[in-house]
Amino acid sequence: MCQSALDLCFILDSSGSIRDNNPPNGAYDNYDLLLTFVNRILDAFTIARDKTRVGVVLFSEKVELVITMNQVLIQINLIDVSFVIYLNSILP
Repeated sequence: MCQSALDLCFILDSSGSIRDNNPPNGAYDNYDLLLTFVNRILDAFTIARDKTRVGVVLFSEKVELVITMNQVLIQINLIDVSFVIYLNSILP
């Protein structure tokens, strides 16, 4: 685990092109792969105000700040965080 103080911000693509390129047989979901990748990176850090602070920005046709640096004070798993959503699925 990295013990140094660090601000870490993830800018995640949630546009239609992410899931448009999923395999036809549904073997995997590209957006889930993206979140799994981020979680593996987060596992290497201690998430805390005085250690690693995490921010998350989603972009598609719009940009949304979903986790601010001051918001997360505990170790997180993005797959379990319901507000890290696939923006393209809610756009009109």
